[in-house]
This record gives sequence, structure tokens and C-alpha cells, in this order.
Amino acid sequence: MSRTLTAGALTLALALGFTACDDNDDTHEDEHHLEAFGVALVLNGDTLVKSMSGEASEVVGRLELLVSQPTGPILLHFLDEEGAWFRPEADPDGEHSFALTHDPARLSVVPDNLAWSFQLTGLAADSTSLIVRVLHEGHDDYVSPALPVLIQP
Repeated sequence: MSRTLTAGALTLALALGFTACDDNDDTHEDEHHLEAFGVALVLNGDTLVKSMSGEASEVVGRLELLVSQPTGPILLHFLDEEGAWFRPEADPDGEHSFALTHDPARLSVVPDNLAWSFQLTGLAADSTSLIVRVLHEGHDDYVSPALPVLIQP
């Protein structure tokens, strides 16, 4: 009987310990996730295109490029839960970064993850799109809808 009681107590202690670790991991995870609900692409103080949510119907504006002419740095701004825009701080440890999904036959992208910015060059006159992804240790924390890009000759 004593052995069964000891085994039960040990099982209960382990279960509580794992639950406590899980709770702490969730708190740790929340503190370190970049919570974005929208994105804006800003060049020289002008907002070129923005999305106020993950819905394609809420995309306003578009990027307009000329073939073979690189843009200056385009800054990424994000919308938080309360509706305020923010820019992430540099993350030299690489816990947070961004990626841009694009058609490499139409766009050349040079990202600067530390500055949360990028340069674009149109490679061929056409319409295409760009998707902004915020990454946290290898998985997506935020994915924008397709942001329209018009590349003119």
C-alpha cells in the first residue's frame, strides 16, 4: 500500500511540475513574440501600402517601382493589438526576423533584418505581390496578405 501511495504522490508531483513548466513556457513565449496585427511599408516617411489585418480586402495602397531602379530602404511598421503602430528593435540574437515572399523573376529583395527594412528592385515590368512574414525562432508569428506591387518600365 505504501509503495502505491508513494508512486501516486510521485506521479502527482511530476504532473504538477510539468504543468508549471508549461505555464512558464507560455508566459515566456508571450513575452518574446512580436504581436503584429497589421503591417505598413514606409519609404521616406510616406506609407506606400498597409494592411490593418490579415485580410486582403483591408490592404490600402501599393508599391510602385521602376524596372532596374532600387528603392531606398523601405521600413517595416507593425500594428499592435490596441491599434498603435510600432517598429521592432534590432534583434542581434536573431530571435525575431522577417522574410519577404515574392516572385524572384520580378523582384530582387535585399533585407536588413537588424533594421527591419529592405530594398526592392523591379526586374521586369509587371504586377506582382509581396508577403511580409514575421518569424520567431523559425516559425511564423505574423503573415500579411499579399501586398500589391506594380513594376513600370
